[in-house]
Amino acid sequence: MNFELPKLQRMPDEPSGSADNETIKIGKQYNEFAENFADKHKNLDEITQASFQKALLGIVFKDKKVIDLGCGDGYDLLKLQEKGAIVYGLDASEEMIKLAKAKNSQGNFENGFFENIPYADASFDVVISKYAMQTSKDVPKILEEVGRILKPGGKLVYVVTHPVRQFMEKKKANKDYFEQEVVDSVLFDGAITVHEPSHTLAEYLNPEFLKNFDLTFYEEKFDPSNAEMVEGSSYPAFLCVGAKRKNASESTISQTA
Repeated sequence: MNFELPKLQRMPDEPSGSADNETIKIGKQYNEFAENFADKHKNLDEITQASFQKALLGIVFKDKKVIDLGCGDGYDLLKLQEKGAIVYGLDASEEMIKLAKAKNSQGNFENGFFENIPYADASFDVVISKYAMQTSKDVPKILEEVGRILKPGGKLVYVVTHPVRQFMEKKKANKDYFEQEVVDSVLFDGAITVHEPSHTLAEYLNPEFLKNFDLTFYEEKFDPSNAEMVEGSSYPAFLCVGAKRKNASESTISQTA
């Protein structure tokens, strides 16, 4: 069965999405360890995966268009494709996109950023994202874009590094939770370290997002396989959220037909 790609909202010679230099640098750091990260992320994140799968329960994927923001090597999309989904992946890392294309010739994969997603309004039934949104300095903008590309009634499931974990990762006296700064996240028992801007919980659950989405799932946990325990303290390492986009009559999002 053939499906038409959603209409791109850019000129053919423009890059997929746009981002500032720091966001580009942070997104492309995964080029240096793409395959190693993909293997460890798939095999070690058992607690994170359990939350992610719980949030996906009840979503029908057959013949639905699904996009993964930060698709990595496309592992999660392969699993959803087995359930009948028509899959799209967007990732800032060229090396990750190469891995995804090599593993899935039927998927639609593109190199780009999430602040300006290169697809038309109301293109997708489901948006997923795992450990990707936090790489941007502007999470509310990403969530605004998600609302734009989702159909009314569409589903969103995302996992991000927990803001409290990022606060602990500032590793200095007189830390300021509310000040955004790039922190080092040590993953997989020190095997990989990534650099990401810190965030607050209010950025992910901001008023505009809550106007346009109904929360369907919320869970925060510590996952020792992909997070160090700073100062021996106990705190959540990730946040998993599920949400349903409100219908047009309930939403403040403007979409073109």
